[in-house]
Amino acid sequence: MTDQKILGELAGKDAQRQAVMNAVQNMQEEQRENEENRYKKLAYPLIYLNKYMTELARLLNSLKDEIEIPESCMKNPDILLKYLKNEIPDIAKLKDEIKPIELFNWLKEGIKVSAKYKLFHENIKGNLINYKVEKSIDFSRRHDFSLTLECIPENRSNVKLTFFDFRNINHKLTDKESFLHDCNLAFNASQERCNNGKDVKVTLEVENKIDIKFQFTGNEKTGLIDLEILNFGGNGEKGKLGLIKLAIVPTLINARFIEALAAFLLRRPSELLGISKVVKNESAIQPVKQYVPKKSQFKKVNLMKILKDIHKETQETSKIVKNTQQEIASIKVKQEKTEKTVKDIHLDQKKHTSLIVGWTTSLLNKNNSRSR
Repeated sequence: MTDQKILGELAGKDAQRQAVMNAVQNMQEEQRENEENRYKKLAYPLIYLNKYMTELARLLNSLKDEIEIPESCMKNPDILLKYLKNEIPDIAKLKDEIKPIELFNWLKEGIKVSAKYKLFHENIKGNLINYKVEKSIDFSRRHDFSLTLECIPENRSNVKLTFFDFRNINHKLTDKESFLHDCNLAFNASQERCNNGKDVKVTLEVENKIDIKFQFTGNEKTGLIDLEILNFGGNGEKGKLGLIKLAIVPTLINARFIEALAAFLLRRPSELLGISKVVKNESAIQPVKQYVPKKSQFKKVNLMKILKDIHKETQETSKIVKNTQQEIASIKVKQEKTEKTVKDIHLDQKKHTSLIVGWTTSLLNKNNSRSR
């Protein structure tokens, strides 16, 4: 084979290799362009979600346990609403929906959202506060955002746990430390070698505060909205720390979804987990069909009305629970009275029986005496 022929074959192979590389590069660029376009379309539902989560956070932060209102303001709805406008910017939306006295009572009571968690051997109970929305600092992901909040326990003392770990003292993290790290819980750890030279005594002190996060992300590969929820109770399981992942079809991001999400955040019965898909295997998620945002999808939502309805529903539920408790207490009192009556009857019967036995014995003794 001549040198010229060899060079010709090598040039042909190089051309084929370059053609393949160009084809792969074109496919990658096309895929990247498709993903960018897909993410741009997901911007519409993400912006819609961001708007109402920001408004909800502001409202929940504004509602206080006690708001002192001058008595003169209670006589005139316009004066009351004007006075409260500085406290709650969106309060004017309630002008035609709620009476001033109802508004006063509602604001004074506030909307308390409580939570319970199990952390090792401790039961943590507290209120959810400090709602905050933060956008992604990455410009290419500028429509992604998170809603963060905190659970501040009633008992502010830290949680302590001491245990023995069968490992080398130089090992970085125990399973419990890894769990705390994954749940984003602040803690201090100390360890010391046991006398047997094999075991390690580990002491953990966990800050008694639960950080909660809702992360909304546009998934350009699947065309879905990913929602990761950290430390909000798990998938329908109260008191469970950790992360759950949901995937939401973008066409379902509408007023109904906002209402379901608001109810979920307030720990009320919600359709959220029914509307969304729980992600157990990310690789099994199939991309959605071409999504085309429509203006009719993003209808206006009155969060103030939702909060008011939830508050009213909570009051009614509390009233039912209170009435039920009173009925149970009343039944218990009646039951105790009945048991006492039955006991008295038994005592009376016993007394009567004793008298009859005594009378009969006496009579028999008299008869026996006479017969002698």
